[in-house]
Amino acid sequence: MSAHALSEVEISRLKIGLVGAGGMGANHARVLAEADFVDFTTIVDVDAARASEIAEVHGARASNSLDALDGCDAAVIATNTASHMAIARYLVDLQMPLLIEKPIAPDVNEVVEILENSRRANVPISCGFVERFNPALVTALELIEGPVIQLHAVRHSPRNSAATATVVQDLLIHDIDLAFRVNQGTGVPKVTGATWRPKSGELSEIADCILRFDDTMVGNLSASRWGQRKIREVLIATEELLIEVDLLRVNVTVYRNISQSLIQLDGRYRAETIVDVPYVRHRGEPLATQLASFAALVRSEDPDAAEKERESILPPHVVAAAMDLL
Repeated sequence: MSAHALSEVEISRLKIGLVGAGGMGANHARVLAEADFVDFTTIVDVDAARASEIAEVHGARASNSLDALDGCDAAVIATNTASHMAIARYLVDLQMPLLIEKPIAPDVNEVVEILENSRRANVPISCGFVERFNPALVTALELIEGPVIQLHAVRHSPRNSAATATVVQDLLIHDIDLAFRVNQGTGVPKVTGATWRPKSGELSEIADCILRFDDTMVGNLSASRWGQRKIREVLIATEELLIEVDLLRVNVTVYRNISQSLIQLDGRYRAETIVDVPYVRHRGEPLATQLASFAALVRSEDPDAAEKERESILPPHVVAAAMDLL
């Protein structure tokens, strides 16, 4: 085990540090401070005043140096995407497990390097795919019967002037990740689609993507940061049922068509469909559930768990990189 390996991990609280004191960093700081299995010890940011402000609220110490994370069991990286590579490289060299906000890095080659470095150092890496922990989506995936043949996802938001990544890397990547999770095939799908950016901007703000997984599933994914309202909707179709998911309202509806017929006398069409609204078990705030999952990965002595996590991270980044080129 590394110098940062855990001693008596089953009975001790993990000492976790945070890199990044921006908006997302503030959310992670709150969740770290509230978790009863974590000692939130340190927050690091180039803006020392901002780091100190958050540290004071949560009883942590603040620093503008990564060296301050020495002694931590693990760290969360929630800085701007462009800085992830350098920070991850430094901390992985210290054999420190990392939860890195998505995307892991802006360039897919950097994503590969980070994952390979973590593999060689034998430390776990997780990506901030927080939608994996949305209670409605967790419930929906448990209800799937048979292979998924179609996935339709809409993830739209009003304009975000603070965005530093493309809409593909910011929003669409969540549903690309979902497509890989529901598809039972293997390999990277065929990627088609288009992106749009305003004349005055450098980043794409709209992306529509079609994924074809061999002969198994089609994914139709739409993301926008140029909308008039927030939409988070997912449709998952098998040959036997349709699962409708509202990620904002956290509810699920299941449809199963049982008959359809044409009434000869007046030409009307009739279809009978069973509608079920299953109970959604709220396992907690997704960001907190994600942290618990990361902590379990850090504590795990099963090397296959860390490798399975790594293998789930790269494919969505590969597809996102392809979309950014369209």
